[in-house]
Amino acid sequence: MRPFTCAMLSALVVVGCSKSDAPKEKQFRIGFAMTLNDPYWQNMRLGALDEAQKLGVRVTILNAEEDVQKQAQQINDLIAQGIDAVCLVPMKPDGLINSVRALNAAHIPVIIVNREIGPGCEFVAYTGTDTYDGAVTSAKILMQAIGGKGEIVEFQQVLGTGPQLIRGKALRDVMKDYPGAKLVEQIPHEGNDSKVVAAVGTLLGKHPNVKGIYVHGDPQAIAAANACHSAGRTNIALSAWAAACRPSPRSRKANSPARPTSNPKKKAATVCGWR
Repeated sequence: MRPFTCAMLSALVVVGCSKSDAPKEKQFRIGFAMTLNDPYWQNMRLGALDEAQKLGVRVTILNAEEDVQKQAQQINDLIAQGIDAVCLVPMKPDGLINSVRALNAAHIPVIIVNREIGPGCEFVAYTGTDTYDGAVTSAKILMQAIGGKGEIVEFQQVLGTGPQLIRGKALRDVMKDYPGAKLVEQIPHEGNDSKVVAAVGTLLGKHPNVKGIYVHGDPQAIAAANACHSAGRTNIALSAWAAACRPSPRSRKANSPARPTSNPKKKAATVCGWR
């Protein structure tokens, strides 16, 4: 995380300082428009503050809380403040295009971080994970864990966000090769562990034959695993795709989970299950 954040901020400093009108005596200022609803983003925030101090720049962290309108207003505020550069985690791929265009018009360099932005705007670079590739890996592991057939449930991130759309597509694409697997329900968890726990109790009664759960986000996968265990359903496999997994004393890795890949741009999938 720290090398990734250091490279990102360093790139913005270089690009921003190359502007002919950049005042040499002023401290370089970076706006980091993001969300803090997951340990992954919270760690990125800490890394950004650390690296900003090392580089001698000032970074302003703005938490949009998965609200695209709030983030658009935050970007307008950064432009009004005359910020030198922006790191942007788009809350939704199409909802921030006009905001990035406004940054372009103000000649403020932009780096898109870990979530895709729609076409029609310009940015210096994208830095982050290959969400689709990782989600495909996670979905394949789940299919293998349930023997390629049976009922599964999908817990989704905030609806309409890039990760939710891409991870859902990855699951559907993988399931085309497993006609015996059936997606019986999709449940938005909005990053709320308590919502996952409550939903698991309901879905186990509604779908008593469910064999697998595909979760957008490791913390929510651990919450689902604990809920399944508490309900005595120790035969359900869970697969998650995210960055920060909180270990659970009740869960264990399946016999053949994905291991951390050698590519730092990819996150490892996790399968929690019991046999």
